[in-house]
Amino acid sequence: MKPVRIIGVGSPAGDDQAGWWTIEAFDRDVSRSPAMMARICTMALDRPGINLVNLMQGAQRVFLIDAVQSRSPPGTIYRLSIAELAAWEETVSSHGFGVAMALHLARELNALPKALSLYGIGIESAAAGGKPCLTVRNAAHAVAHEILGVVSSQ
Repeated sequence: MKPVRIIGVGSPAGDDQAGWWTIEAFDRDVSRSPAMMARICTMALDRPGINLVNLMQGAQRVFLIDAVQSRSPPGTIYRLSIAELAAWEETVSSHGFGVAMALHLARELNALPKALSLYGIGIESAAAGGKPCLTVRNAAHAVAHEILGVVSSQ
């Protein structure tokens, strides 16, 4: 499998699609560069749970994007450590066996990639059938652009 993986986690509920929107924006931008596409794998996952551990294996670098609920305005972009994500997810995860738990397990199994970048995008609502917030979509595009810049410079 490709050495760089960009994983957007979400669900079809309202702004919880932020990780998916990031993948869509990234794929749209990178499709113009066949050389870059050859080394990058993008995935939009619906609450992957423990399977996230397997999906990261073999990657040298992983970018992981998920929606977060916070007191900050929707569209706020967070760059998180695993510890920060774990503290956050304890109270707000809607993903069952969530991203932080999967990352903790991967760390215990010595299965984390060499480089891991975690992004959270503050959302307005994760209600089923909720209307997407434009500022959250714009933040997803900004994260995709930032990741593209990092990957392009390597």
